[in-house]
Amino acid sequence: RHRPKRLICMLPPFPALIACLLYAWVRRAILVGDIHTYPLVSRTWRPFLGLTAWLLRRGRGAVVTNEANAAILRARNVNTLVLDDTPVLAPGRDATPDPTRRLVVLPASFDPDEPIEAVVKAATAHPDIEVVITGRDDSGRLEGLAIPDNVRLVGFVSRSEYEDLLAEATAVCSLTTLENCMQQAGYEAMAWGRPLVTSDTYDLRNYFGEAARFTAADPAAIGDAWVEALDQRQDLHEAMVALGQ
Repeated sequence: RHRPKRLICMLPPFPALIACLLYAWVRRAILVGDIHTYPLVSRTWRPFLGLTAWLLRRGRGAVVTNEANAAILRARNVNTLVLDDTPVLAPGRDATPDPTRRLVVLPASFDPDEPIEAVVKAATAHPDIEVVITGRDDSGRLEGLAIPDNVRLVGFVSRSEYEDLLAEATAVCSLTTLENCMQQAGYEAMAWGRPLVTSDTYDLRNYFGEAARFTAADPAAIGDAWVEALDQRQDLHEAMVALGQ
């Protein structure tokens, strides 16, 4: 409608890049791809990687969140920039997590790389920890899985409801089984000054450092990381506030 001269196209989904490139050709606009980890490594989107790179070369290139992802595209001659998100720091991020509560918030998309089943099993083994999982289980991954009383599945929530959850959280949990996948929920934990439990990968360790606790994707390890983060909430909170600043 506004006939922009510059476009940023987020992938996935791959077909969006085709639509944006057609527009760019017609309007002589500049097109850049905002490429997440999924199109580069997942079984769903990796078969399109060659065509994705070819289309990006017809535009001005791509933006990614880490060097590992940049290397994949640069190997295919795509002009690529590594750019971390800069979280918008929320008012009240200095507030200490409630010392009387043990609330872990897991923002989920129910994508295949998220070990949701392991999270539920970890919660079952730790009934003293309240776990809130957001997002829609459109793929039915939790069907047939016993959901313990300390787990709340709240579905897709509004932005204001989501921010209320982050403000109430003692810790935020964001997990992936992909090696080079940055976590948006980690940025959001930083924005709210909340301790983070996330996956034990190089990129996540390198970025969040002492402001997070890191875990493998199995129930016992996840539960242990929750306990450690909750017990060390004050130190992790202060480290996350400092990192955000």
